[in-house]
Amino acid sequence: MSNLLQLLSLILLPVLLFDLASSASMESSPAKMSFDLKNGEIACRNISVKGDASMHYAHVSDYWSEGPVRSIKDYKHNASEFGLITQYPRKVFLNSSAFEFCVKAEKEGSYYGLMLIEDSLGKIALGVKIELNPKKSKRPLGITGFGILDWFGSTTSLMYFEGIFLFFAFLALIFLMLKIKRKRRAYRRFIK
Repeated sequence: MSNLLQLLSLILLPVLLFDLASSASMESSPAKMSFDLKNGEIACRNISVKGDASMHYAHVSDYWSEGPVRSIKDYKHNASEFGLITQYPRKVFLNSSAFEFCVKAEKEGSYYGLMLIEDSLGKIALGVKIELNPKKSKRPLGITGFGILDWFGSTTSLMYFEGIFLFFAFLALIFLMLKIKRKRRAYRRFIK
């Protein structure tokens, strides 16, 4: 039993340590797109997305808010709710040529959106701000990539929880090994 446990720990330990140390990255260019459109006019921009070799493709979607917002949670509307028509590939291959994002506004006004780009593994995502005919804001609006997936709820970002789970699993494995070692010592004392 002890040899089996030692063999199991030798096999699992490198896997656990490798998984805790792994990370992924993804970036897009540009980070923000501004359009000045007239009614019915179509405007397009090229976007390039780069990621690690472990990621082959990404899912792309867009969300819109009712005004300039600071919280990613407020980007919860579809483009059609505002009379906007967006056109872009829903699945893009990373590290390839750029893809085109096009938008058309049926009515005049200011519109604020976010293009969400999620990796194929569902671990990371990034947002590209979209502004159509923006009103001048006194305060700069900033968006970071932290927790975009959790705020939208489209895919659960497991990287954080996976690390915590593996840490506690590793602690439980050490605790189990120590407990078995104590029982083994007690058993040897009992036999003598």
